Amino acid sequence: GEGRSTQADLACYLCQEKYNPNSKWNTYIRILPPHYRNMPIFFTEEELSLLRGSFSVKKILDRQEELKEEVSLFSFCFHVESFK
Repeated sequence: GEGRSTQADLACYLCQEKYNPNSKWNTYIRILPPHYRNMPIFFTEEELSLLRGSFSVKKILDRQEELKEEVSLFSFCFHVESFK
């Protein structure tokens, strides 16, 4: 669909599978990191301020906005069959 990425589809699927005790993906899901704080899209305002003057700040903020649109309630509820 327009405006959706395969990453969003995969994220939706894995969120669903995380709670399925019989999922064939359990081993993979269990080895995923508990957080992704080291990823620039999760930087705090203070951390972003350290990058002031860099082209990276705009790219990070733009990507954050794209992701917010992608994972909106509409995206999750209406594009993943089992979430309807």
